Amino acid sequence: MRDNAEVILFLDFDGVLRRLQAPEGELESCCLQAFEDALRSLPATEIVITSNWRECNPVDELQRLFPESIRARIVGATPLDDSVEDFARHREVLAYLRSRGLEDRPWIAIDDNPLNYPSGCPVLLIDPEVGFNRDAGLQLIEFAKGRETGSG
Repeated sequence: MRDNAEVILFLDFDGVLRRLQAPEGELESCCLQAFEDALRSLPATEIVITSNWRECNPVDELQRLFPESIRARIVGATPLDDSVEDFARHREVLAYLRSRGLEDRPWIAIDDNPLNYPSGCPVLLIDPEVGFNRDAGLQLIEFAKGRETGSG
């Protein structure tokens, strides 16, 4: 983790970078392009993978699914929370932050499932039928800029 990172993005894949109707196991180029375009406006933002894909694939393999401009920004994956309690993904994010002493670092989760996080969490919800698109990118930029300054 770089000391100058602005916001940490906790990134889901299915429903975000792969729409529900798309083939399984592949990220969609249209969603990836919109994500890459948004990240150009957030140059110091780092990415942590929260997707279930991390259960079967090491981070270095998951990095290869992304364009070169994004790969180096993927700094890890959240630990798995095997409990059946609500908001497991949120607990995984908090465990990741705690394990690295980053509890005070601003973060945003990008996910398609509102049940993964309690209300009031900094989550950009994506419509899984649409996936990450230009509008989501604009929302992410605005949300991230607000988190950097503490106003979001």
